Amino acid sequence: MSPLLLLRRTRRRLRWDEAGFTLAELSVTMIVMGIVTAVFTSILYEAQVGLSREQERSQANDQARLAIEEMDREIRSGSFIYDPAAESFASPTCGGYACVANYSLRVLTQDDATTRTPPTQCVQWLIQGQQLLRRSWAQEPPAVSSSLIDPSTGQPRGWRVVATGIVNQSLSPAVPAFALSSGSSRALDITFMVNPRLGGQDAPPTVRIATTVAIRNTAAGDPCTPIPTT
Repeated sequence: MSPLLLLRRTRRRLRWDEAGFTLAELSVTMIVMGIVTAVFTSILYEAQVGLSREQERSQANDQARLAIEEMDREIRSGSFIYDPAAESFASPTCGGYACVANYSLRVLTQDDATTRTPPTQCVQWLIQGQQLLRRSWAQEPPAVSSSLIDPSTGQPRGWRVVATGIVNQSLSPAVPAFALSSGSSRALDITFMVNPRLGGQDAPPTVRIATTVAIRNTAAGDPCTPIPTT
């Protein structure tokens, strides 16, 4: 083969290797990559949202179950329980809130009596909005504060939030949270309807968590009245 012919073939091969992609090919490639990226991002976002909602639902259910366990101990160690159907008091009589029948509960309990002072205490549970609140006091109500509002929290004094997503009052019809069992003055039915996203987008099914607890003894009198306003 002549040197001239060899040189021509070598140049032709070099021109082919350096040709690259056309503008149309680059455009199609970028469009495909954009579609793939958008689909992947959407899937990743939905997975993260789903995980977050599942964690929120699981946390709300766990809070409600732990609250029932705490109430179970206090009621079983109790000596006096008030009929929740009669717990109806206007605000701010009920510790800065209004108590609604079947959504407020008062118990005189000796739970953990060996480790707390005083050993016998009044405990009140209250559903306010979609929160379950709790507070306790000695049988003699504390002195009334000059303000019902705790400046550090902006909320009425003495209460702590035990569980959220308790939607008993938000359902139609509403579901009583606390009620004496039929024909009994010592057994209490507790029912929590739990849904942390009730009414929201893609809200999960409402979970019903319920139990029945019997008080240990039945004392006479009215040990947890008056209800402290703070």
